[in-house]
Amino acid sequence: MMLTLLNARFLLAYVYLRSLEDKTTTKAIRNALRQFTRQAPKGPSSEGSKVQILSRAYDYAMERINGQSAGFRELAMKVLSWITCAKRPLTVEELQHALAVEIGEPELDEENLPEVEAMVSACAGLVTVDEESSIIRLVHYTAQEYLERVQDTWFPDAEAEITSVCVAYLSFRAFESGFCRAHTDFKERLQSNPFYSYAARYWGHHARKAPGTFQRIADFAMRRELVEAASQILGLTMTFRRSLAVLGHESYIAYGRPVLRRTTGLHMAAYFGLDIVVRVLLDKGCDPEAEDTYRRTPLMWAASSGWADVVKVLLATGRADANRQDWNGQVALSLAAQHGDEQVVRLLLSDNSVQPDIADTARLTPISHAMASGNDAVVAALLETGRVDVSSAKSKRHRAWPPLCWAVKSGRENLVNVLLAGGVEPDQKDSWGWTPLMRAAAAGHEAIAARLIATDKVKLDARDVRERTPLALAATGGHSSVVKLLLATHLVQVNASDDLSRTPLSWAAIGGHAEVVGFLLAVDGVEPDGADNDGNTPLLLAAENGHDAVVERLLSHPAVEPNKKNRNHETALLKAKLRGDSGMVSLLKAHSKTSVVEWTEETFTFSEDCEGTKVIGERDEKQCLVTA
Repeated sequence: MMLTLLNARFLLAYVYLRSLEDKTTTKAIRNALRQFTRQAPKGPSSEGSKVQILSRAYDYAMERINGQSAGFRELAMKVLSWITCAKRPLTVEELQHALAVEIGEPELDEENLPEVEAMVSACAGLVTVDEESSIIRLVHYTAQEYLERVQDTWFPDAEAEITSVCVAYLSFRAFESGFCRAHTDFKERLQSNPFYSYAARYWGHHARKAPGTFQRIADFAMRRELVEAASQILGLTMTFRRSLAVLGHESYIAYGRPVLRRTTGLHMAAYFGLDIVVRVLLDKGCDPEAEDTYRRTPLMWAASSGWADVVKVLLATGRADANRQDWNGQVALSLAAQHGDEQVVRLLLSDNSVQPDIADTARLTPISHAMASGNDAVVAALLETGRVDVSSAKSKRHRAWPPLCWAVKSGRENLVNVLLAGGVEPDQKDSWGWTPLMRAAAAGHEAIAARLIATDKVKLDARDVRERTPLALAATGGHSSVVKLLLATHLVQVNASDDLSRTPLSWAAIGGHAEVVGFLLAVDGVEPDGADNDGNTPLLLAAENGHDAVVERLLSHPAVEPNKKNRNHETALLKAKLRGDSGMVSLLKAHSKTSVVEWTEETFTFSEDCEGTKVIGERDEKQCLVTA
């Protein structure tokens, strides 16, 4: 986002004006204004100078904050540290409750809630409240950038303090009853404890940057009821929402209805990637094989979130079964592959007991999930084991397709190379009867087609269920580079016809792909007048679809008969005339003087001579002569 000079000046003026609020005399105001003038940079304004201007203004604001009485200074630093470090924007009410927490107290004392006006004014113009959303935020994104740069100077222990507040809040007496079984009870808990949702969702993310809080966290994690109360919120996060949506539970997402229960402190520590806390909990006797209601173990939680250090700690216990399946039938390896984390995948594969080819209830194996995640390095890691049956692996999107067909259709050249290097059969057909080469030809993926041809293990003239070849599919799509590539092999049948008796040239003519038509006509032995089941030649098909450039190219070939008729006794000239295409009519007339076409009374009715056309003979002769 660019900071314009005008915006910078307005923001600078705002910060400076707010700094004058505590000046009680005219002289004090004048002295402050002189100081602002001395601080303003001279010379032309660049992007760097705009940032410099604002940094000086923010420096001044922070100095003013630091110069306040102890109470206001402490309040301002807390407000600014929370807003700067929060994982999402906070409402005024959330921040009030966070600031009111007293470590060690069993509940929140509402008399300790700070006033909104005090929170804003103490911050010397750096903070504002959005009245519509009730979000309390910094006045500008540059203020966020500034405070992140100077965080170590002004509030170096912010992450530890935020972590402690979150854990203390989640330890309140209000949560000692554990999981809310009734929807109404859970709704009431949310409404009565405004900071509950944020604390439960994000305490662990703050904790990763605050190692000094790990003992406090471990103590919290050993209290089963508190953990279950926090996990009820955690069950609504996106990680589980994806899993629940697969199971058809999307409509039950609101207010904790997807019942995620039996979570332990070890589950939560694994989910947030707190490896030191995991060690502490294991030393305290926590079970690494504990299952939640979705039959997921701490190892699965860590693998699905990509925390390699936690996975390593759990595997080292020798008691974490990496082949255990959750209620979707997924194992830790599947979840790691789905996350696309190569390090965790390789770590799991280093355990010789891990089976890399376990299918879930949807018949998807880890490599299926790896392909869907888009991480080709994970696919390569799985193939390197030599224990993955790629031929039977299913695509997550196209489950009846072999992985190579899916990779080709998606245009993922690197994945194609990985699969081929891993020994995948390059000519295995999908449910449509298409080989990977057909997929590449139809999609116009020249580089992939070239790679497949280079294996010398693909049938260049393989047929699908409609008898179409790769050349026909490339010609249909107008992919001239792939057509040229296939023709260059000199091993494809240029006149191969499908179930409609149409050749690649016929399909190129239908699509109006003049360049492809030119390539095909240049091949020795091409049959430019090959007719389909209806007797339509490429010329007739091009005329019927109004492709002038293709008609012109075909007419330039000496073997093309311009007067040839289909089974309805139509010529290209009559098709052009009936379409009202005067340009094509002129083009065809230049190559043919007459064309006689039989017609049926049900199809055509000529009540009078039309321009350039006259009816000869009696009506029952059903003949029409088109003259040049």
